[in-house]
Amino acid sequence: MKKNILAILILAATLINLTLTAVCLFVVVPTATKTNNLITKVASILTLEVEGVPLQPSEDHVALSDLDRFAIDEEMTIPLSKTAGDVKNHHVKVKVVISLNNKAKDYTTVSEQLTANLEVVKGRIQDIISKYTIDNIGENKKNITDKIRDDLREFFDSTTIYEITFNGFIYS
Repeated sequence: MKKNILAILILAATLINLTLTAVCLFVVVPTATKTNNLITKVASILTLEVEGVPLQPSEDHVALSDLDRFAIDEEMTIPLSKTAGDVKNHHVKVKVVISLNNKAKDYTTVSEQLTANLEVVKGRIQDIISKYTIDNIGENKKNITDKIRDDLREFFDSTTIYEITFNGFIYS
């Protein structure tokens, strides 16, 4: 009789252990994975090195004091491309800020041309952003700013344009 009770207690302990392991597997592990992914995304947004290697300034790094900001004052509302089967119109509301390297040799020329060709610049920005859909606009924000920067550098034939940033990037 004592052997049966002991066997039942061992069986009960094994089942409890198995149940707690399953709970851990299906509840704790996915949560830890999601947390790890979130931390990785935040680190990549902040351009931190996850491996702990300090960031080295690149060859084209410009000091913050050497940058002038050219803000397009009005908020731009840009229609997005439609996805297959989507009947709703989607838009992006954004204010664009163009950072110029004031130590560049053609800084004054580019800043004057930027002011004179503001409507063309806004059109080029709209052309690039409107190629994206509501499904991929949020995850491609960095790619969009890089494409706009590269397009404006090509348009003005200058590397004075250092960076494009968005203020109030809202899409729906």
